[in-house]
Amino acid sequence: MSQQGVASRHSSGTSRDEQFLILANELCALLAVEGVKCRAALPGLPFFSKLHDDKKAEIIEHLQFYVELCDAQVAEGYRIKDSLTFTWRALKKLNLVPPSDMFSYVTDQDVIEIYDNEGRQLYRNFRFFECCSYSLEELYSVEWWNLFDRDLKITQGLFSVVDKVFAGELKNIVDANVEPHPVIEKISEQRLEILYEKAFIGPLFRDKKAEAVVAIVRGRVLRQLG
Repeated sequence: MSQQGVASRHSSGTSRDEQFLILANELCALLAVEGVKCRAALPGLPFFSKLHDDKKAEIIEHLQFYVELCDAQVAEGYRIKDSLTFTWRALKKLNLVPPSDMFSYVTDQDVIEIYDNEGRQLYRNFRFFECCSYSLEELYSVEWWNLFDRDLKITQGLFSVVDKVFAGELKNIVDANVEPHPVIEKISEQRLEILYEKAFIGPLFRDKKAEAVVAIVRGRVLRQLG
């Protein structure tokens, strides 16, 4: 990241919308090096621009966290698509401790996501972007349940496991026991259909308390419906 980029991002004269675009474009450039084409935003920022200022500030903070994570990964000679080192780096930056068996479930073909107890996504690995056609604006500005369509029974089954995580009932990674199922992008231009074949869920700890949940999902793009 250049000093000029940092300065322009934090300039007092830079609007929230401009800060978001600077960061989003930086992330798109980092992903492009790994071979993934990702759009920073839709023309006119139709979703981000309509958010309240405090929500915009929260999104910018989350996006900056991710860009800094990518910068650190690359600076130390690792690839962003290396899920093991990239996810471990995220956990350390988030001050979260995984179960001892977590990384035995992780491969570079898995989508890995971390959520807090309010359902906010704290982290997604590189593989996520290979299975998604949404712009960064859509991913950060629109609630996930308005972006993706999945069978309600499967969603309820996954939520039941998540509830056990935050109730302190689970200490390790568990198989969520979901059957292979499609997940469809609801509002994207391409409307990708992604097949998820396995899902593992577990707690992430801070001070020995489950403060976040990790989902490790084996998925691949089936087809484009749009």
